Amino acid sequence: MDNEEKIDVLVTGAGPAGLSSALRLKRHYDREGIQKNILVIDSAKSAGYHSLSGGLVKQGFLTALSDNLPQSIGAEQVRHDSLAFLSPCGKTALPAALLPPEQRHFGDVILSISRLCKSLAALCEKEGIDVLYGVTAGDLIVERGKVHGIVIPEQGINKDGTKKYGFKPSEKLYADVTLIADGSLGTLSSRLKERFGLLPHAHQQTYSIGIKKLFRTNGPNPFGAGRVIHTLGYPLPPDVFGGGFLYSADGKAISAGLVVSLGWKYRDLDPQEEFERFLRHPAIEGYLLNTELAEAGAKTVPCGGYGALTAPGVPGALLLGDAAGFVNTSIIKGLHCAIASGFAAADSVFQVEAGYNTDIVRSYERELYKKGVLPELFRARNFRQLFTTPLGLYAGLPLTFLMRAIPGILPMKRDAVKTRALRRKLRFGKTHKADKDLFVHYSGTIHDETSISHINIKDAGQCIVCGIREKNPCVSFCPGGVYSLIDGGLHVQSVNCIHDKACKVKCPYDNIEWNEPEGGYGPSYREM
Repeated sequence: MDNEEKIDVLVTGAGPAGLSSALRLKRHYDREGIQKNILVIDSAKSAGYHSLSGGLVKQGFLTALSDNLPQSIGAEQVRHDSLAFLSPCGKTALPAALLPPEQRHFGDVILSISRLCKSLAALCEKEGIDVLYGVTAGDLIVERGKVHGIVIPEQGINKDGTKKYGFKPSEKLYADVTLIADGSLGTLSSRLKERFGLLPHAHQQTYSIGIKKLFRTNGPNPFGAGRVIHTLGYPLPPDVFGGGFLYSADGKAISAGLVVSLGWKYRDLDPQEEFERFLRHPAIEGYLLNTELAEAGAKTVPCGGYGALTAPGVPGALLLGDAAGFVNTSIIKGLHCAIASGFAAADSVFQVEAGYNTDIVRSYERELYKKGVLPELFRARNFRQLFTTPLGLYAGLPLTFLMRAIPGILPMKRDAVKTRALRRKLRFGKTHKADKDLFVHYSGTIHDETSISHINIKDAGQCIVCGIREKNPCVSFCPGGVYSLIDGGLHVQSVNCIHDKACKVKCPYDNIEWNEPEGGYGPSYREM
């Protein structure tokens, strides 16, 4: 690319939202005989390497992209679906027939989002869309209140500030329209909201962290095929929102995960250790016998719901998928919303270019309603708030049956709460120390140790204050073990960062600055 380049439509982020928007828009152009260039860029080294999801979606969203897409990526249809409440030693199973309709998954498909992104990228390239990997988006080009593209920061700087061999200067990439699909807590989506002062409908965005492991079986799969189990309760304390899952995967593997709200008040709560306790529960451990760990990863999930949404774009740019917060909190699922928002963005861009509408943001909002994204999020607008009472899960679960009868939007506190130095006291079970270095290894994470760290502490003095008052909770909550205490001081090992970005919102003093590292570095998910 030149230092200044102009394209028609730029998509930042080669996840399901970004790739589906590019495909649909290209097909609109081809149908009308319009010649316009579409470019998709992504910071990962290859397709799907930075994409992680539980991997459950309605089949119709896949076939809308390609008729044989579910088969080509090895998607597995759900035939057995249940929800289980875990106690320390047992479980109480609730059949899907007793669950609200939105929490039933029979007929949905289980997939690898990494494979999905790889297949969608191949479709894009086949249909004439350029997809470039290893490209880091650093900032937006904003002129006269409109987004005109992005800035790709300079690359190849040593820790001491000197230039490496192969240094690349900063580049500007101009575009008529920029579709921002950079995921949860993405750099561009965060800066767009800040630069344009986009305010949420009712309350600040809140987040959960999802931790996942993929286990390969050595023989017959004890879990079976087409099976989905979601869990509530153990190992999380009642006042911590979250739950676990087990999914079958391509008949030869089992994916296990735990989603934990970042709003906990315990300064030493470690989601990795909670996950290890979950995996050793009697109702879970039996399925994982005679299996081998194949892959592991973690990411944040926006869980503020409808009340945390801002305007979905500004002149010249639209927000898609997790970047916009399009996640249904009642099921903690956003993959279908990501694809649907990609379709909505493509339709609105085409309508504006064809002269059917003049305001791209309003057109996009209308399409989000038509595609069902905003109505679905509105129906679940108060789900997360019901679990924030002192009784937590015990009050929240019964109240969900009355959720839709509650008028308006209930308030929600932001996640980066003071932990008040409360310790996580285990009432049941044992502590299981998590091997975070091994976890990082199975995420395939690689960083250049000679480059400037992409994680910076804004004020070292604040870390000392945090140590006295909060006991440095980052040491516990980071799933990659990036933060540690050495000789009484906080040490940052950025090469362990798996790009979950929990530190951006969970630091009690907002004292951690996270930037996109040079293109290609980070996790390398292949089957997640």
